[in-house]
Amino acid sequence: ITGVDIDRVVDGKIVEHGGSTETFETFWTNGLIKPV
Repeated sequence: ITGVDIDRVVDGKIVEHGGSTETFETFWTNGLIKPV
């Protein structure tokens, strides 16, 4: 699974977090989803 995390750090502490993962490609390659 491919993903990215983006954190905002203030004074050495994470104050904001965001992220995203690409699950479609993993599901497609493993046959968990199929074309209609």
